[in-house]
Amino acid sequence: MKEQKGGPLTIQSVERALAILETLAQAARPLSVIDICEAVGVQRTTLYALINTLIAGGYVLRGEDGRLTISSKLYELSSMYPARLPIVHRGNRHITEMAQRYHVAMRLSICTDEGRVVTVASSEPAFHVSNVAPQGGELALHATSTGKVLLAYLPREESHARIAACGMERFTAYTITDREALERDVAEVARRGYAQDEREYLDDTTCLSFPILNRDKRLMAILSATSDYWHMKEVYDAVVREGLQRSKIISMDLSGGTPISAF
Repeated sequence: MKEQKGGPLTIQSVERALAILETLAQAARPLSVIDICEAVGVQRTTLYALINTLIAGGYVLRGEDGRLTISSKLYELSSMYPARLPIVHRGNRHITEMAQRYHVAMRLSICTDEGRVVTVASSEPAFHVSNVAPQGGELALHATSTGKVLLAYLPREESHARIAACGMERFTAYTITDREALERDVAEVARRGYAQDEREYLDDTTCLSFPILNRDKRLMAILSATSDYWHMKEVYDAVVREGLQRSKIISMDLSGGTPISAF
């Protein structure tokens, strides 16, 4: 065990095992023991013992060439998580109805204490929506509507710091790559109560995101609608109107209020 200054005791071997899992989960290909050694910074003898433990537990798989990959066990465990969340119970009906009514892909995402956004529920329309951004991974704050909602509802100093640290990578011809322009866009999100990504992250795709706030007006989740650019132009006003209404209903419901639902 080791003691964090000003914090609780932690177990180093567990920290290292978690680092191995994160390294494998983020890797685009199977990794060798040497790859993991370099990434995690653990001696090879110690690493072998940790890896063997993870393999025995079913969390890691070893191929015939000796390379290692993450197993499906973590996915199986994580798939049990959303069902326990109040936001999923309260919000599932709303995303299902909007997906069916407007033929858009709907998502509910939660905001973690670490300032990340994690999708916990989704609903697809009857027909396939192309170019929907993949779930999981690092969020492009400057190029996605969910990222802009997160920036708009963070404390001001934290929002400015996140924008300053943002890589501003260009994904399409419409991506905002100027920090001052992003600051203005985020301020507009806070003013009007929703964000849009119009072909900024994926070509020919528009995404709209709406904040779900707690009693203290702090962001706890995000409601999002995605479709191809031309279809979203046809339903844009209706999706904005209903997205604003439904996100407020979910906010009140989760905060113990008594929302008056029109749906």
